[in-house]
Amino acid sequence: MLMRKESEKKTRLLPVYALVIIDLLALGAALCVFALFHHVLPARYSPEYNETATGKMPVDTYSDTPDFGARFSGVFADGEPEITVDSYRSEHIYVKLSTVQRDDITYYVQDIYLRNLSSLRTAFAEDTYGKAIKEHPLDMAVRKNAVAAINGDYYGTHSRRGVVIRNGILYRAEEAYGDVCLLGYDGVMWGVTEDEFNRNPEAHTKGVYQGWCFGPILVEDGVAKTGFDSEIADRNPRTAIGYFEPGHYCFIVVDGRQKGYSVGMTLDELAKLCEELGCKFAFNLDGGKSSVMIWRGRIANQPDRGGRDQSDIVYIADGGFGE
Repeated sequence: MLMRKESEKKTRLLPVYALVIIDLLALGAALCVFALFHHVLPARYSPEYNETATGKMPVDTYSDTPDFGARFSGVFADGEPEITVDSYRSEHIYVKLSTVQRDDITYYVQDIYLRNLSSLRTAFAEDTYGKAIKEHPLDMAVRKNAVAAINGDYYGTHSRRGVVIRNGILYRAEEAYGDVCLLGYDGVMWGVTEDEFNRNPEAHTKGVYQGWCFGPILVEDGVAKTGFDSEIADRNPRTAIGYFEPGHYCFIVVDGRQKGYSVGMTLDELAKLCEELGCKFAFNLDGGKSSVMIWRGRIANQPDRGGRDQSDIVYIADGGFGE
C-alpha cells in the first residue's frame, strides 16, 4: 500500500515538469508559425485603394506628365543613343555613372536627367505586389530593360504597413513606420515624417507618382540633416535617392562592411555627401546587404556578402512608356 501511494505521488509530480517542457515547446512552435506566416511565406496582395486614388491615372496610361526637355537644353541626344562605359545618352534620358574612392569609403553615383518623368519607374519582385515576394534586383532590372537601377525600400518585409505608391498606383498608405519620400507628377520630390503622414494619409497622396517608406530624410531645402537617432546610424552600406530639380535626380550607393575596400557611411556622412552633390532633397532607402546599384545589365558596386533578394527596385527606362 505504501509503495502504491509513493507511485501515485511520483505520477502526480511528473506532469508538472512535463507540462513546463510542453508549454515551452508549444510557445516555440507558435512563434515559429507566427514568423512563418508573417515574415517568410509569400502573400500576394491587391491594392487597398482605387488605383486612381492619387488623383492621376497610372503611368502606363497617363501621358500628361511635363516635358523637361526645354529645361535641359543640349543634355539629350538627337537620334540614336550615345553609349560609353560610364554614360548613356538618348533622346529621353541622360545618365552618368561615377565611382568615388576616398577615406576607406567607396561609393557610386548615377546622375540622372529625364525628358519625361515616366522614365523614372519602380518594379516589384516577380511583378507582384505582396509580402515576402523576393527577387534579385539585377533580375528585376534586366527584365525591365533598365539602363540604371537601385534597390528600393524593401516594402515586402512589412505586412499591410507603410506607404507604397508605385508608377501612379496607390497600393497602401497607412501606418507609416518611418519617414516617407514622395515624388509628384510635376517632378518635385519631398518628404514627410512618420507622424505627419499618419495624421492624415490622404492629404499626402494626391498627385503622387512614387512613394517610399523607410528613411530617414537626409537633406531638406538643400541642407543636410544631422544627429540621426537610429539603430542604423553607424557606418553601413547605404542606398539613397536624391533630387536636384524636376527632371534631375541621382541614385547613390555606398559599399560597406568590407575592410580594405569600403567601410560604409554613417547617416550623417551620407546626408553630408548628398548636400555636397547639390541635392535639394535626399532620402535614405534600404541599406546593408540590400544596397545594390545596377548599370546596363550588371551590378556596378560590390554588395555586402553578395547582396540579397528583395521586394523592389527603382529604375530608369529609356522612354518610360512601353519599357
